Amino acid sequence: MLAQITSYLGRMRSLLPSLRAEGYYVPYLYWDFLMCFFKYGCVLDQYVRGGFYKMSSYERRRSMTYKRILYVYDKCITPDYIHFLQNKIDFNRYFSSIIRRKWLYGKDMSENDFDALCHSAPALIVKPLNESEGRGIRKIIVPETVDGAKIVFASLTGQEVIIEECLVSHKDMVFGSSSLNTLRVHSLLDCDGNVHFMKFILRVGVGDSVVDNYCAGGCIYEIDEETGCVISKGYSKVHPESIVHPGTEIIMLGRQIPFWQEVKELVCKAHKMIPQMRFIGWDVAITGDGPELIEGNHHPDYDLLEFVGTRLWWPKFKKYL
Repeated sequence: MLAQITSYLGRMRSLLPSLRAEGYYVPYLYWDFLMCFFKYGCVLDQYVRGGFYKMSSYERRRSMTYKRILYVYDKCITPDYIHFLQNKIDFNRYFSSIIRRKWLYGKDMSENDFDALCHSAPALIVKPLNESEGRGIRKIIVPETVDGAKIVFASLTGQEVIIEECLVSHKDMVFGSSSLNTLRVHSLLDCDGNVHFMKFILRVGVGDSVVDNYCAGGCIYEIDEETGCVISKGYSKVHPESIVHPGTEIIMLGRQIPFWQEVKELVCKAHKMIPQMRFIGWDVAITGDGPELIEGNHHPDYDLLEFVGTRLWWPKFKKYL
C-alpha cells in the first residue's frame, strides 16, 4: 500500500506541473485535484488527460468518474455471469447463435479441425485467454507448404489460446493500418429490460499494430447514434485531438460506418441474451457481409465515455439505473 501511495504521488509530481504551460498555478492544481478526488471520485488520469482540471463545477457534478463507474458496475453486474463475457471461450459458446466466424480452443482441438480451419481461413488471429486490452494478440499466416498447417498446429495445441479466422474489414473500415478496426458500443438495460445505447466509439489501429485498442496506441472517435457518422476529433495516448488519422492523410470527421442499422440490431439482440449483465461494452467488427460480434466487456473503460467526444455521462446513466 505504501509503495502504491508513493507511486501515485510521484505521478502527481510528474503530471500536474505539466499544466503550468496552460497558465495554471501548480499549488492550486494539487489542492484542486485532491478536492476532486475526494468529492467526485476523479483519479489522476481523468484530471489531467480527461481535462477535469478545466471543468466547471456544473460539469464536474455530471462527469462519469472512476468512483461513479464503480457504482454503475455494482448496480449492473451479476457476478455469476461475468465469465460469459470475460472468458473468450465461454463468450463464443454462449453467443454461438449470432457469431459467424470459425474458431477453435487451443486445448481442445484436433489436427483435423485445425487443418479444416486453415483451409477456410489461411490467416488466423491467436488470442491468449489470460490477457486483455489487446495484449498478446497476434496474426498468423499459415505457410502454404505440405507441413505448414501441421507446424502451426504443433505450436498452438495445448495452449490457453483461442484461434479464430482472421476477419477482413469492410472496405470503408480500412484506415491505413494493419488492424481489424472495430466499434465499441456501450449499451445499458433499464429495469424493464429495454436496451439503451449510451455511446458509440470507432477504434482504429495506427501503423503496423494488429490491434486497434486505445490502450495499445490506437485512436478513438465518437460516432453519432442516429446517422452512424464520426462526429469527433480523434483521441489517443500518443495523438490527442487529431483530425487527420495518425500516419495517414485520412480525415475521419463525417465518415459513415457501414451496416449501421444492422450494428444496432446485433448489439440489441446480444444484450437481451444476457440481461443479468445490464451494462456492457461490446466490440463489433464490420466485414463485407455485415457486423460481427467480437466480445463483450463487463468493465468497459469509462475513459472512452469521458475523454473523447460528448461528455457528462453520469446523469444519462442514472436515468436508467
